[in-house]
Amino acid sequence: MNFYAYTKEIATFRTLVEPDPPTNFLWVYSYGGTQDTALDPTVDRVADVFPDETAIGAAGWHSQEANDLLAVLGPRLVGIPANRIPHFLKRLNGRTFRSWQAEVDAERAQRTTRGGHLRLLPGCAVGSAPLGPGAQLADDRQDRAA
Repeated sequence: MNFYAYTKEIATFRTLVEPDPPTNFLWVYSYGGTQDTALDPTVDRVADVFPDETAIGAAGWHSQEANDLLAVLGPRLVGIPANRIPHFLKRLNGRTFRSWQAEVDAERAQRTTRGGHLRLLPGCAVGSAPLGPGAQLADDRQDRAA
């Protein structure tokens, strides 16, 4: 019997599984997690969720749509078409999980480089909300990733 898994736990797998994996266990690293930068698609077997089959082919990746085992037995770059659930497709907004996570990581890095401190906008009293009609705080946005 063989087993396989998708994982975003890159550090854990590199430490605990890669050095001495069971002979009946295969895995594929999945983009869209906080450890994406540790992956090297020229070396690692990786999977990414794409908006659709057309986007998978355009990126030069290989779909696992016909059989999920292709993720671990087929070509190394594995494309997974997003589920056709309208509100999830809206949040994906044409991105792959990899690119979406990169956007979130960049936002986090920007917040970190600003020192993580809050600052008042000119002309705003403490406790006032400087947002205009329909504006959303970054934490309220619906397109957040991991």
